[in-house]
Amino acid sequence: MELKSTQFDMTDPFARQEVLARKVERHLLAMPAARRQAILADFLPPIMAEPPRLISMPVTTTRFPMEAQPLPQAAPVSMPTVIYRPRRIRRPLTRQEWLLLVTLRLALRLHRAARKQVHLKLKASRRFMRRALQRHRAIRGY
Repeated sequence: MELKSTQFDMTDPFARQEVLARKVERHLLAMPAARRQAILADFLPPIMAEPPRLISMPVTTTRFPMEAQPLPQAAPVSMPTVIYRPRRIRRPLTRQEWLLLVTLRLALRLHRAARKQVHLKLKASRRFMRRALQRHRAIRGY
């Protein structure tokens, strides 16, 4: 499957429209001249037969007295408004659900503690093996 780079390239936001315009232009040029003119006449606005007339009457302007308006004062810069998300509303837990929740939390804490103990035990045994191997090599002479 070929990915078109114009789909993801946002340096030119009108790239897709330009590609479509080139396709339309290519297809229009491939058509017979009479058919092309008929299609263009349907879609393009009609050309005006005569230029717009100039206004020959004099234009008068009137003035109204206006009072000077004071410039509006800039609004004081304030801290952004903090919007707190609404708390989730839940129904109260039954005793059985509460016990289940407490049990799950305790099981998770025990699982983490056991995993940490296994990690520390493996670390200690690796350290012991390394020290024992170094002593063994030192005794043997290599």
